[in-house]
Amino acid sequence: MMSVGIFLTYPLVMYPAVEILLPVIFKVFKTSSGKSELVLELGFRYMLVAITCKYILGLFVGPCLQITNEIFLIIMFLIILKIIVGLAAAIPKIDLFISLIGAVSSSTLALIAPSIIHTIVFWEDFEGISGKLKIGRNIFLFVLGIVGMVAGTITSVTDIVKYFTEPQEGGNFPTCP
Repeated sequence: MMSVGIFLTYPLVMYPAVEILLPVIFKVFKTSSGKSELVLELGFRYMLVAITCKYILGLFVGPCLQITNEIFLIIMFLIILKIIVGLAAAIPKIDLFISLIGAVSSSTLALIAPSIIHTIVFWEDFEGISGKLKIGRNIFLFVLGIVGMVAGTITSVTDIVKYFTEPQEGGNFPTCP
């Protein structure tokens, strides 16, 4: 499920680039109807994702070995799969560490960083009551992100310490008689 989630959300990385470049694309192709703009936008998003995926995956090994992209993608997939399976087998209770990483990174990426960046980028536009409300919203999101990050980190660290210091009932490890 995690790999499916990453696969389906990778195009979100292109969101800022699309928002910046889309008006230029509309001017170049001179679209006026809503349907043609939607088709153009979806095509542009698809092209950006396809180009970046191909570039990122083909950047390291593909040009050096002069192999086709399809073979390279299969080899990379198998290598990444073996690394993931190896890590899952080597690290006991990896779910505890994933929750710790998620508590820190999710709060930062979803709430803290966007509120800071929005405030910095649009600082000159925060005039009047609507500007004050936007600053208040950004402060609220920042504080909410900090509280979520601290609470999630404390909970995850507590669970990790508890797992490795207290004996497990029914235990995952064999016991000696």
